[in-house]
Amino acid sequence: MHMDGYIAAVKVNGRVLRESHGNVYLPFDTEYSLLLKNKNSNRAIVSILIDGTDALGGEELILPGYGGEINLERFMIDGDLHSGRKFKFVSIDNPEVADPTSSENGEIKIIFWPERQITPIYYPPPLSWPIYPNYVGLYNLRTTIGDRTTYSSNAHTLTKSDSINCCMSSDQGATIEGNKSDQTFTTVTSNGKGYPSTIIRLKLNQSKRIATTGIKMFCSK
Repeated sequence: MHMDGYIAAVKVNGRVLRESHGNVYLPFDTEYSLLLKNKNSNRAIVSILIDGTDALGGEELILPGYGGEINLERFMIDGDLHSGRKFKFVSIDNPEVADPTSSENGEIKIIFWPERQITPIYYPPPLSWPIYPNYVGLYNLRTTIGDRTTYSSNAHTLTKSDSINCCMSSDQGATIEGNKSDQTFTTVTSNGKGYPSTIIRLKLNQSKRIATTGIKMFCSK
């Protein structure tokens, strides 16, 4: 799905799954990743909620501009930059599902903010400075740089953020922790969030596959 220059997709085994009206279909017990891409010129700050819970444990991704992307495959828990557990889509009746009654199960909410742009402030030179022919005045450049801590994976970054934390069906699913992932992150800085934000929502659904018996039916005539 794409909106306002931002792209979000679900990948399984390196393949991007088809999305239809926000719905994505995959079998239960499948590990998946989220492909996020920023086609705008500004860097983007990204927050991710899965099943209504902050998947990054209070952190946020920052994507470079001009096509910067990340394939996020794991949860960020307790600020662990070096390892974590992969995203795994399971049936709602799996005992590891935190809240089987939640109406947000199966939902992925991705919020993109453009990074705030800093406008430099120029000060003219003192009047007492000498004036020469073709003289170009010197200006003192002052900028304000945010002190927000951020994290990045392969040059894609994370920062502090607020966390957000029916009916049940045999077809309904949710995301739990899967196998261990060694995806790593590093820290950088950002200028903070600009506005407005862009929200992309994806809904994970069970992909039903019809089993065949191997018996071929045909008409004798």
